[in-house]
Amino acid sequence: MKVDKKDYHKYYLEAPDNDQLKQYRKALKRAWEQRLRTGALLSWTGPNLHPSTLPPSTYPEIEPSDLYPHQPRPALQPLLSPSSPAFGGVGWLLRLIEPIQEEKESTAQVWKCEVVPPVGALLGSEKTIILKLRQESLFPEPQQHDSVPEVDDWNWVPAEYYEAQESFVYSSLRSLQGRVLPICYGFFNFVLPSGEVSVGVVLEDLTTTSIPLINLFQEEKKKKNLNSKLFAPLFYEVLRAQKLVHQTCELFGILRRANNCLVAREKLHLDRPAVVFIGFGQSNPAAWATESYVNSVELDKGTIRYRVDDLGWDWRTGDQKAIWKVFWSAVEGSLLDGQWRTWSKKNKKEILKQIPFLSDGVLE
Repeated sequence: MKVDKKDYHKYYLEAPDNDQLKQYRKALKRAWEQRLRTGALLSWTGPNLHPSTLPPSTYPEIEPSDLYPHQPRPALQPLLSPSSPAFGGVGWLLRLIEPIQEEKESTAQVWKCEVVPPVGALLGSEKTIILKLRQESLFPEPQQHDSVPEVDDWNWVPAEYYEAQESFVYSSLRSLQGRVLPICYGFFNFVLPSGEVSVGVVLEDLTTTSIPLINLFQEEKKKKNLNSKLFAPLFYEVLRAQKLVHQTCELFGILRRANNCLVAREKLHLDRPAVVFIGFGQSNPAAWATESYVNSVELDKGTIRYRVDDLGWDWRTGDQKAIWKVFWSAVEGSLLDGQWRTWSKKNKKEILKQIPFLSDGVLE
């Protein structure tokens, strides 16, 4: 599947005019004034807009893998039953508990919610989910990329583009849900208090059992003595999880920022920590990523295009390098700086024993 921004009519291929900017700013102001509030109820009506994004019907019967030794996490089975919103069930509500990400000019509004089932429906003790909304009126103002203005288009895409990207990932990697991906309960249209209709994806709630990788980095930095024995296994495990993704689907751009990876708290200090990838609005099929890379390359500010063979670019190596940069940026300048550099260079053979599929040139 290839998702092209140019397929969406609202994507800005050229600079928006003054009337478009005024309309955008007016809608942004109204949406922010009427934004979601704690305690509000949202009607949760199906069916799921992308049926293939649900976990396999046999879940949690998943084949074990050396790349991920942990048992799959339990699903909220009532949310996968024939009477659930995913299959057109009616009378379901979501009560907003707290914002996970609530930002003006952001491509996603993320909330922890309590599921309120219809009368007679049994839910069990676990009742919370994560709702990730693509509220288009709160998206950032259109701006042109500063890097290569002659090549890059305007930095704004509609909500349906992100919906297509994320639904593609959850469909392609549905066998990895409950392991290295959150369990997906479907994509739905939600009517917001402002009257805007926005697509939201309902996901497994991992807020109480996991910690974002970026928060872990920040906690360790406060100790002023980053623990290499903690970070080395995490680095290995993130690469293994990425390898599992690559084996399942040739997907590029799984992890670009430390806030797009969660680590299970109870498995944090094990030899094999458990990690979960989140946030797939910018993940692409590898073939498309390669094509986009080639089309955007300019040398000496010229317009000559180079073949992939000439560039020496490989999407798997690119993904691995991105993970290395996430870890390196977290420890750079800390007291572990020298140790981390030594660990990465001198102990290359030891690293390759742990990660035999690590590409050359990743640890730079």
